[in-house]
Amino acid sequence: MNEVITSYASLLAALAALITGGVARRQLKLLREQNQSGQQASSAAVVAADAARDAVTETARSRADAYAPRITVLAEAPQWPPMISTTAAAGAGVFSSSVLHGSEPLGREELIFPESAERSMWFVVHSVLINEGASTARVRIMGDGQFIEGESPLLPGQVLTVPPLSSAARREDYLYQMHILRPGQSALIRWAAPMSVAAWTANHDHGVPPEAGVTVESFDHAAHGVTDRIKLSIIARVLQPVPGRDGHWALTTIEPREADVVVWPTEREYRSEPDA
Repeated sequence: MNEVITSYASLLAALAALITGGVARRQLKLLREQNQSGQQASSAAVVAADAARDAVTETARSRADAYAPRITVLAEAPQWPPMISTTAAAGAGVFSSSVLHGSEPLGREELIFPESAERSMWFVVHSVLINEGASTARVRIMGDGQFIEGESPLLPGQVLTVPPLSSAARREDYLYQMHILRPGQSALIRWAAPMSVAAWTANHDHGVPPEAGVTVESFDHAAHGVTDRIKLSIIARVLQPVPGRDGHWALTTIEPREADVVVWPTEREYRSEPDA
């Protein structure tokens, strides 16, 4: 009789353990499902928050774009031949009086390495800036460049004057001086990108022409407005090796001359955004 009771008790204990295990597995499954549902809801909430933030950002950008200035750059061909410093290297900007008086157009003379390798050489380029936006722009040239008065074949019949300086940017260093360009107004600039003679011959054997340039920066007057940057580059194969003379280089005779100006697409920065 005791053995029967013991066996019955063991059977009940086994059934209880089985039921308990089944209940536990069911609860674990429910917990997993609830956790997955919570994760999906959390992911959906993150996606919704990102979409809302993107919509707000896009709306703010559209509003800024509607009222921002928009600078368009028209570039003339580089002046040929390039200018070269008569000294070993030019330390000041190429349009400073000291450098202008110490430079000359490159002629047919040979440039011998290493003696001439560090001499400074550059192209002068005239370009027209036009503010086609809806508001006034503050514009400056990052690099060797300056606003000048004159005419351009890009806008025939017009004499372009130097736009006024921004009162908030009057500094001795011309690099930081900003000029005011009102909607519809045009201005003439000249710029150059000096490099050493050695740099102008780099990668010649690989057929890759050197590149040098400046950047035009444009700012609006809004507290949380935009900053536009337009890169201007000269891509030129200006020198060629002199046959039979190691280390001798001369002005290229290749026609058409391989010297072009590239106006790169405008890069716009929105100053109201956190990473701006």
